[in-house]
Amino acid sequence: MCMYIEGHPKVIQRSSCKNNHMHALNCLAEAFTWLLRPGIRRFILLPLAVNITLFAAGSYAAFHCVCKRKLAALASLYNCRLSHQPGATMNILLINGGKAFGPSQGRLNHTLHTQARDTLTTLGHQTQETIIDDGYDTAAEIEKFLWMDAVIWQMPGWWMGEPWIVKEYIDHVFSLGAGKLFASDGRHSATPTEGYGTGGLLHGKRHMLSLTWNAPIEAFTRPGDFFDGAGVDAVYLHFHKANEFLGMKPLPTFICNDVVKNPQIACFLADYSAHLQRVFPA
Repeated sequence: MCMYIEGHPKVIQRSSCKNNHMHALNCLAEAFTWLLRPGIRRFILLPLAVNITLFAAGSYAAFHCVCKRKLAALASLYNCRLSHQPGATMNILLINGGKAFGPSQGRLNHTLHTQARDTLTTLGHQTQETIIDDGYDTAAEIEKFLWMDAVIWQMPGWWMGEPWIVKEYIDHVFSLGAGKLFASDGRHSATPTEGYGTGGLLHGKRHMLSLTWNAPIEAFTRPGDFFDGAGVDAVYLHFHKANEFLGMKPLPTFICNDVVKNPQIACFLADYSAHLQRVFPA
């Protein structure tokens, strides 16, 4: 290969450097000698300086981005798994969003709800519960959210989200909880485009999803499958954000998959107990 530099008709030919360390060093030394030749330095030093600057800026940006994501992931993991000090009693609100519908009558969600209550009680925690389909008093539900340290939403996946009775519950309880559950949407008149979703009053509290789906887990996690690898929590982003609007942070989600075509009830219950013990240790 040859390279021509304007004003310098001499041809720079690639030497037949063999693949060894000495030739590599000789080639490097020869290249540096060109920096000493008058009239040619500006053609080398300026591009070199530009490339070094761009490389440094790009490296810093990439390093900063990666570190920021790593720290955020570590913080999230810490907050999720160490939601309280082991041995501390927590107040946990259990909300059963199962709906009597079709042949199942919501039995699996009721079973998981009961499993959570029994497991958490054994671990020494205090629980209150609401079975939405049995009816509820909105004012009493608001007080439960003020009482709890964490809330567990138990519900099936209906048409890519929560059943309508759960959405109705949120619309009633969260909306009428203005002034107790949230102060505002978080924005101020001076900066109306900033701070949306930061007006919650339930800071320090946590929320957890316990879900039942007929879809296999691969439908959520495998690229090219139905949810294109987005994951369970991405499907429930809106639900997480509704809780976050009140100031809550998420705990690790639990999900039972293939509950109609391949129900493994004993495994579901064992896995759920283990999950609860990890998230809410005694």
